[in-house]
Amino acid sequence: MENKNKKKCSHCGSVFRRPFRVGRNVYVSLTMWDKRKFCSIKCFGKEKTKHYICIVCGKNYFRPIRNKFFCSSDCQGVYFSNKNNSQWKGESATYTAKHAWVIRKMGSAKKRACVDCGKQAKNWSNVDHTYKRKLGDYQPRCVRCHRKNDYSMSKLA
Repeated sequence: MENKNKKKCSHCGSVFRRPFRVGRNVYVSLTMWDKRKFCSIKCFGKEKTKHYICIVCGKNYFRPIRNKFFCSSDCQGVYFSNKNNSQWKGESATYTAKHAWVIRKMGSAKKRACVDCGKQAKNWSNVDHTYKRKLGDYQPRCVRCHRKNDYSMSKLA
């Protein structure tokens, strides 16, 4: 009878006994006792966590089995922000989407001076009008210079 009421913890190896009463008038059934593998909730939690390395920042971390690639939601957001996102279109993205991408990467053009006249810029202007995902192809320009640049490029084409 004593062997049925004692078990060895799967995590720490300590021997623990079957509690006959948990709380007030609540008894631990034999089926619950048969399923039990850990001496405490602490050991149960440690057994369910594993050691992983974050694929974004390389940090070592312990986490439950369900999330084994990222140490935090910030790293997960960085990983899925561009090319790893299932909706990433790359070069086939629209004009508006590419300009929004430039604003996310370089910030607002209003914080910079126009490359032509030196006034406060309003827009990001694409230099060669190919609209590729190269940050070097975009320059801050005021509305007047942006229109001049677009007009001169349309005459060349």
